[in-house]
Amino acid sequence: PCRRLALGLAAGTEAVRLERVGVNLRDARIPDNDGAQPADEPVVASGEGALFSTLRLKAALARIREAGIPVHLSLSAGSFVCNDVLYALLHDLSARGLDVPGGFVHVPDLRDPQSPVSLAQAVEAVELLLAETLRGGADSSVPGGALH
Repeated sequence: PCRRLALGLAAGTEAVRLERVGVNLRDARIPDNDGAQPADEPVVASGEGALFSTLRLKAALARIREAGIPVHLSLSAGSFVCNDVLYALLHDLSARGLDVPGGFVHVPDLRDPQSPVSLAQAVEAVELLLAETLRGGADSSVPGGALH
């Protein structure tokens, strides 16, 4: 693969969320679709505590904001299925020695008529993220953290 990007639903969120960190922890507050509800388990038994997205998130954040799309840089993909996907994706790339950008994006519930992000905006945000990642090079060093 030349890059890997996974998408997930974050119901109740007000913006596209560019996920920065996958944590090696499963701690589900509700069961998944198969009824599993892990508590305090690693995603990968021998894995590192956390892995970071290798997409150009900060550069993409600026471009997506310029397009007028609600977007945030997120430091937590949660501790449920989306975090599992992000962590496993990054772990797999590392374990296989692949120098391939990878990461995860959360989108609001686009079926909700009150969603602050439309389907077209979500698609555009993903396109901008991929375009920035394809440019290559180091990510922007502009601070992107939040106070919360």
